[in-house]
Amino acid sequence: MRTSPRTSPSCASLHAPALYRQLILPEFIKIMRGAYRGRRLRVPTLVLFGAEDQLIPKDAMRFHEDGATGLQLDFVPGGAHFLVDDQPEAVAQRVEAFLAA
Repeated sequence: MRTSPRTSPSCASLHAPALYRQLILPEFIKIMRGAYRGRRLRVPTLVLFGAEDQLIPKDAMRFHEDGATGLQLDFVPGGAHFLVDDQPEAVAQRVEAFLAA
């Protein structure tokens, strides 16, 4: 597990496979099955993708603006499918900027 000056030990635990298996994957499956269809996301949201992700086509990562208010989609250069592992500094910088806005 890589750490950087921007990530604290408590944040480093977010890289654990358990986060993916217990939170991200189940929610992704719900989304793909339409569990949230018709609902509107009403909080500011940052969605980051790796610009070099070979598993998910970029056009599949587009979101309908009518489904979310304040949605910001950003592609991180040099990042692939495991973005937080590939570009931890870039992810931390984007999250900090988003939260500061």
